[in-house]
Amino acid sequence: MSARFALVIFPVLFELREDYPLEAAVDEILRFGNEERMKTLSVLPAFRGRSAPELWVSPLDQHPNADGHTIAAQAVFEMLSASEHSGD
Repeated sequence: MSARFALVIFPVLFELREDYPLEAAVDEILRFGNEERMKTLSVLPAFRGRSAPELWVSPLDQHPNADGHTIAAQAVFEMLSASEHSGD
């Protein structure tokens, strides 16, 4: 039996524009994952340009709603599908 591991970086859902305020943190986690040879994916690009409040559970709960999870799931699915075909 074997297992595969992947690190997925999920952005904080606010100010999802090109100059995302936490970009340096995302980049550092990506750098670490790559340096440690972990399959690493930031789903931030899939969220860029979207309205963060429209992806929240509620104004009092900024966790992702169903739409937010769908966006992230699609990005993860694409990464895993690409890994399947490349043999990673």
